[in-house]
Amino acid sequence: MGVLFSSGDTKMTQTKGSYQFDRFQGDIQTQELQRLDYQSQILQGLEQKIWREAGLTPTMRVLDLGCGTGIISQAIAQSLTTGSIVGVDRSPTMVRAAQNHTREQKMTNLTFQVGSSEKLDLPSSSCDFVYARLLFQHLSEPQATLREIQRVLKPGGIICIVDVDNDWTMFHPPVPSINTFQQYITQIQQQQGGDPQVGRKLGGYLTTAGFAQIRTSIEIITSDYGQEGKGMGLRAFLDLFSFGAAFEHGNSDAFTLGMQAKADASKLLELPYAWAGFGLFIVKGVNLAVVGI
Repeated sequence: MGVLFSSGDTKMTQTKGSYQFDRFQGDIQTQELQRLDYQSQILQGLEQKIWREAGLTPTMRVLDLGCGTGIISQAIAQSLTTGSIVGVDRSPTMVRAAQNHTREQKMTNLTFQVGSSEKLDLPSSSCDFVYARLLFQHLSEPQATLREIQRVLKPGGIICIVDVDNDWTMFHPPVPSINTFQQYITQIQQQQGGDPQVGRKLGGYLTTAGFAQIRTSIEIITSDYGQEGKGMGLRAFLDLFSFGAAFEHGNSDAFTLGMQAKADASKLLELPYAWAGFGLFIVKGVNLAVVGI
């Protein structure tokens, strides 16, 4: 996550945003799609807990903003009875991948569309719940996206944002090359309009946008994290990370630093015990705005 994790299912960025999936080509694009699918599957159990605690109910009309490959959209759709969900992503490639993932399921309450987080092709006051995971770290104008979310949310509708903060990523024993790489890529992400420390700022963004009942919490994901008491393991944990793939395009220094950091992190696997973790920020708010007033 952040500069190491890049993004989960959140490829929707602005023109100046720090993640542009469709610029990837060939094997690199395929590998990134596979990583994003894996990331969604590993964290899906935790995300289901996040939805429930944020207030998602089976009858809601849901927007998955920056839906990426659609795995999370599909999981939400399966939890809905009379409700429905639309997944929106800026990348046509991602939307096609999402449609391919769900085609065999023949789900009638799930659709996907290409669109911008700043200008959604959805009616005002049409959604009960908006979910945005690992999107805001890449937005150069987060308030523009929040205004659009506020427009499509019904009064009393819920927004739930999940994102990261680079300062909450750590390894033990320390891996100096990861710190060097992280500092370098952080500068690139900021230059491209992203914010690798966005997690801590999300509550303030929602307050400024006029949302109410804002609550910020943090889930700690570690190499010991797992479903039903089964640890993830350090190898699986490292597979979650892109090591800066989102920012390496055309930058040989970034590529070299990223590969060194990845190689050094892999050496931790040779130790009898090593540990790694990151913080996942979860921010919920309620829309009190009434369109036209």
